[in-house]
Amino acid sequence: MRNAAELIRILETGRGAVDVYFSENQLSVRVKDIYFTTRLIDGTFPNYRQIVPTSYTTEAVVLKEDLAQALRTISIFADKYAQVTLTIVPKKKEVAFSSRNPDVGEHTITLPATVSGEEMSMNFNGKYIADALQSISGESIRLGLNGVGKPLAMSAGSETGFVYIVMPMNR
Repeated sequence: MRNAAELIRILETGRGAVDVYFSENQLSVRVKDIYFTTRLIDGTFPNYRQIVPTSYTTEAVVLKEDLAQALRTISIFADKYAQVTLTIVPKKKEVAFSSRNPDVGEHTITLPATVSGEEMSMNFNGKYIADALQSISGESIRLGLNGVGKPLAMSAGSETGFVYIVMPMNR
């Protein structure tokens, strides 16, 4: 992956003809006086479908703008690991985000939500949850969980195609 990013950078800065050479295990690119060579790896990659859940024990749908604002505010109080606690409370039909930093203090933000399933509370890197909002279109965000230690799945509230996975923190 690192080599692909480097190749893109070279191609963006280079002007003129691009010569591409490849064999079974190697790729070479020449742009003017820049030579780039990388090995092609034939390997077994993990089956990503194994970590993408197809159903959830707990689901919540919140407005995207409310979630974005909550994450911006809660990040002020997050520790150096950007740790936030996500708590979904079906009985109250709410999603809460809280964070604590000994130097700044602690804060909790509660959002109204459409919730189903069981109560759940887990820690995540708040920056990763916020990053998902840039990739998900629509006015609402669906949060899906399957228990402690399992990933958070985020998608557009009404769509089922794109799923953004956020792994929990073990702190």
